[in-house]
Amino acid sequence: MASLSCTIGPFLAVTSAALAARGIAGGFIVFVAYGIGMGLVVAALSLVVALAGSTVIARTRAVLPYVSRVSGVLLVLAGLYVAYYGWYELRIYAGTTTGDALIDAAGMVQGTIVRWLESLGAVGIVVAIAVLATIAAVGGLRRHRRR
Repeated sequence: MASLSCTIGPFLAVTSAALAARGIAGGFIVFVAYGIGMGLVVAALSLVVALAGSTVIARTRAVLPYVSRVSGVLLVLAGLYVAYYGWYELRIYAGTTTGDALIDAAGMVQGTIVRWLESLGAVGIVVAIAVLATIAAVGGLRRHRRR
């Protein structure tokens, strides 16, 4: 449930854009596809946790304080980037700048990731996720059977 609160922004953006561009039927299809995608992610994570076993969970709890600190640092860095991007946008609107090295570098990284995902296509992404989920499930079942 916690992850769903983080995705409400992209969810609303995607579904409202689809609703505006494709009408009610297209918006509904995007809504359902987004829901299925979120459901698959939550289901896969739940399956991995269920099959992981107590040893993995105990090891995960041991590193949890470090994960919290690292995620806090990443959250602060992301917030600083968003604030910097906002300042950049204000400078663009004021006409005082036309470009920024940091923003351009982030845009290049994002573009590379987008091109890579586009080259995989929807089917390739689904297949990759299914393969990873299957590997995790088989590994969890093997560990469970050994006990």
